[in-house]
Amino acid sequence: LFCGLHIDNGRLKGQAKETLREIIEKHNLSVRITPNQNMILCDIDPSWKESINAALSQVGILEPQYVDPLNITSMACPALPLCPLAIAEAESGIPDILKRVRAVIDKVGMGKEESVVIRITGCPNGC
Repeated sequence: LFCGLHIDNGRLKGQAKETLREIIEKHNLSVRITPNQNMILCDIDPSWKESINAALSQVGILEPQYVDPLNITSMACPALPLCPLAIAEAESGIPDILKRVRAVIDKVGMGKEESVVIRITGCPNGC
């Protein structure tokens, strides 16, 4: 089996990072990083699935079907201070921007099944 995980902006911190590392090491799982900065845990024995999902959900790492589709398709570059080409901040602003976009989408009556992709960059290169 495999388990796809949504990782906000591809960043793991604190207890979520530690829990994921422990799960990967405990079960000797293969990991795939997706182009949208998410993760796929591979080679999961069916008997492990329930305990893995429980541990991940306790630290806020959810399977994509439990995450707002707007968040799944959105991504921001690291920008300042990590990229020498950046002229603005991008990554730290995306959570608030997504909340505002979600409010507008809900206000105009678009359902969560509508596909909207948000990309935020910190420079004109648009990596």
